[in-house]
Amino acid sequence: MFDRYITVDWSASSTPKVGEESVWVASLQQGGQPWTANPSTRGAARTILRRLLVDAVQAEERVLVGFDFPYAYPAGFAAALGLPDPHWRSTWEHLSRRLVDDPLTNKNNRFALGSELNAELGHHEFWGHPVGRSFEHLLPTKSGRIDPPMIGLPEFRETELRTRRPGSSPKSVWQLYGNGSVGSQSLTGIPVLAGLRFDSELKALSIVWPFETVQPNLPVGRRAIVYAEIWPGLLSIVKVEGQVKDKTQVISLALEFQELDRRDRLETLFAATPGANDTMRNCYAPMTVKTTAGAVTLQRPKLRGTTERFASRLFGEGVTHTNALGPLVTAGFVRACRCVTSKPPWPTL
Repeated sequence: MFDRYITVDWSASSTPKVGEESVWVASLQQGGQPWTANPSTRGAARTILRRLLVDAVQAEERVLVGFDFPYAYPAGFAAALGLPDPHWRSTWEHLSRRLVDDPLTNKNNRFALGSELNAELGHHEFWGHPVGRSFEHLLPTKSGRIDPPMIGLPEFRETELRTRRPGSSPKSVWQLYGNGSVGSQSLTGIPVLAGLRFDSELKALSIVWPFETVQPNLPVGRRAIVYAEIWPGLLSIVKVEGQVKDKTQVISLALEFQELDRRDRLETLFAATPGANDTMRNCYAPMTVKTTAGAVTLQRPKLRGTTERFASRLFGEGVTHTNALGPLVTAGFVRACRCVTSKPPWPTL
């Protein structure tokens, strides 16, 4: 399916950095050995990646490129900002215009941008920043984030919910700072990803999964670049003594994709998720919430892309009224008035 596999461990560091917690790139050609690079800045990383991709397409290769940060936000994000369809692309363009990231020093405005986006969303969705700094609309901890999600936006995408397992759970893209956070990687990484996807020499051969394709058609000899989100946490990666963990991860992922491809199993990872639904109202699937009366399942009716009759049902089966549900009813009504349908993301590779 592919001739080359490029895997990237991203970093949102505000200063040039190598070694642990920095950008690592691995490139693996069929039948070859992994090549790695550890650029100290995101600007240098973009230059390296572009050179790899230009060389690959000139060699008529099919390339799989995976960055280890979320390519999108929970359903409803773009609509809440008033961005047009297709939402993934307008979000990428929006962040690319507004992120300031010095290619030589890594100095960036990601926390200020998170604060600005919160103000525009009207809720504290993004959270987390270093001690000693202050932002008008960005809180240092999650404690101020609006819950439950019907008041703001969902905390997780469908892909995070589906890949959760004991001892290993993806973090929310809203978290910009703290242990395991990925939100800053997305804010600083999506503009780089967009720059590569729409590069003048690469755009005609590039597609982003699953936004532009669900099942890539890549016959031998067809030059192509497929960008797909990856998450190293799905693999049990063996520690290599004396080797930086991030380097081990990008090498292991590239080798894993090559092996899956050799066994004709990589293609199945691109298949759409059974039962995935893009027609639910309020940009969220049916959910169960805890109340003083016990667990209540909220039934969200379909609004678009369906022939079923509209039937608004907020209360769970058998529930007629509880005082605890009063605020939920109000919040659900307000959200229904301002939210539009948005397709949920598919699981990551």
